Amino acid sequence: MELLLKLVALILRVVNLVLEPILARLAGPARVDPFPAIRDELLRLPATELAERIRQGKLRSVELVRAYVLRIREVNPLINAVVEERFEAALGEAAEADERVAACGGDEQAVKELVRTSPLLGVPITVKESCSVKGLSLGGGVVRRQNLTAQEDGEAVGRLRRAGAIPLLVSNTPEYCMAFESYNNVTGRTLNPYDPRRTPAGSSGGEGALLGAGASVCGVGSDLGGSIRIPALFCGIFGHKPSAGKFQGRQGSVCSVPVVVVCECVIVERGRLVQGFLIVWLTTHD
Repeated sequence: MELLLKLVALILRVVNLVLEPILARLAGPARVDPFPAIRDELLRLPATELAERIRQGKLRSVELVRAYVLRIREVNPLINAVVEERFEAALGEAAEADERVAACGGDEQAVKELVRTSPLLGVPITVKESCSVKGLSLGGGVVRRQNLTAQEDGEAVGRLRRAGAIPLLVSNTPEYCMAFESYNNVTGRTLNPYDPRRTPAGSSGGEGALLGAGASVCGVGSDLGGSIRIPALFCGIFGHKPSAGKFQGRQGSVCSVPVVVVCECVIVERGRLVQGFLIVWLTTHD
């Protein structure tokens, strides 16, 4: 068996060597202009640190949300990752988060209560379209479903909202999330932020591209056979799929197929990752 695997690996390597120059030629020229650099240092901070700054009154959620909105608008024309946004509603929710912090008046016990009940208060997130954000598109890249909107938040999104997170948008997937890249006939093709000739993979490719481009700090995706883990690999970020059954999808979700285990929705984040994931997990897991 070991010899067979080595033989298969050798064949794949030869095929790759033959096809690589052909595919590179078909993909077109490399990007001439550099990808927009991250100029706002807020975009380099992990979700946990951002949440702490907001609770301590050192950072306003409105300022943070606006920074990510500006970054998304700057890079999305280059990567085509956004299906539908809710920026105005998100700024309103950010203002409410700032009011909650101000109402604490610097009281230590009140701030500790925010840590317990809303550990991600005021932190913006992005969400894979198939994971359901109430009022936003739930078409899954399918032409016949392109006018369908989510009637309620998916389980993971709902838990993150209760933890204080603010969804900004839903991101692109392949049709029915059934491919290892992110192209469909509704939104089009999502491109890798490092090289537009290459894919961010799939099916959570919109999330992978946004996170890799510095246009999201924390995102929700779904994964049955690598749909988070492969985009994380292709886009230079961290992705995690929890054990089966930890997060259940809702009926009507693109991911919910009766004969298949429901896609697991999880967190991906740039920077210091594990700490941020554990905080959400411990405060939202039943």
